[in-house]
Amino acid sequence: MLKPLAAGLILIMSLPNAAQAEVKGCYERVYDSAHLKKHPKQKVTRIKLQYGFESGPDMPEADLNSTDVWVRGSKVRYYAIPICAAGTTPLRCGIEEDGGSFTLQEHGDSLTLTNTNYIRIQNPDGDETDSIELQPDQEHRLFILRKTSSKHCG
Repeated sequence: MLKPLAAGLILIMSLPNAAQAEVKGCYERVYDSAHLKKHPKQKVTRIKLQYGFESGPDMPEADLNSTDVWVRGSKVRYYAIPICAAGTTPLRCGIEEDGGSFTLQEHGDSLTLTNTNYIRIQNPDGDETDSIELQPDQEHRLFILRKTSSKHCG
């Protein structure tokens, strides 16, 4: 009796969890000094984005995403938690706590992130007031990221 029960538990534990995210992509852009010299008003020096989708009864078609951003003059890794609408093209994403919105469009091994109204990034060591808003101006409207290893996003 115990052997079939143990075998059943092992089988259940080996099945993928319906609420576990499947990473759809890890993308990054590091701006070199030549680019930043040509764009002195650009705040972002590096941006990394991971997005994927969960399925399950609690969060159907929601996603597990993270966005990390580094800015000039700071060694802090700022972040934003976007919630994206599955099945839209381009993928529409809003940032938690009224942090703005953007769209994502894949093009082979690259991803275009388009800032649609603003993007608020938070300092993980600060409070709500320790944030930076990236307005969709000439320097912060489009970010073209390149696909990288999912291990790099973990």
